[in-house]
Amino acid sequence: MDRGGGVLTLPVRHLAADAGSGPVTFDPPEQAPVPAELHPEPLVSHPERQVVHDVAAGEWRLQLARPAGATVHPDGLAEEEHVLEAYRIRTDDPLGARARTDRTLRLERTDIGWDVTLQLRSEASCDAGHLTVHDHLRALEGGDVIFERHWRRRLPRS
Repeated sequence: MDRGGGVLTLPVRHLAADAGSGPVTFDPPEQAPVPAELHPEPLVSHPERQVVHDVAAGEWRLQLARPAGATVHPDGLAEEEHVLEAYRIRTDDPLGARARTDRTLRLERTDIGWDVTLQLRSEASCDAGHLTVHDHLRALEGGDVIFERHWRRRLPRS
């Protein structure tokens, strides 16, 4: 892009033109109403946070369940998401710490028979020399798997 090759000419309004006039005013801003969304209550309720300390095993576990949310938009699109995070560590093995996240996102339009689901799982672990991450993605349409992929990375600690 050549910034020297273009010209923008704007009109100039002189202050003398406004002498004796009131200030310029505008009508209040307008905005469309917010579309009505439905938020159905989940059928099953889970605690958002659960901490378990197994003294005999020397293990701590933390589980986080984000409240499952469903939304039905005015155009008929239904959206539902579930997220579960789990962390685990042993008191005698800090390098054995593990983390896992499971996420499911479902989008559905019953009026046109459209139903897609994304399932994602991500797991992380480590040892003295590396961090290992394993990810899994699955896409479903109408309950049938249409795409699936696994990633595994082993990264050296710096």
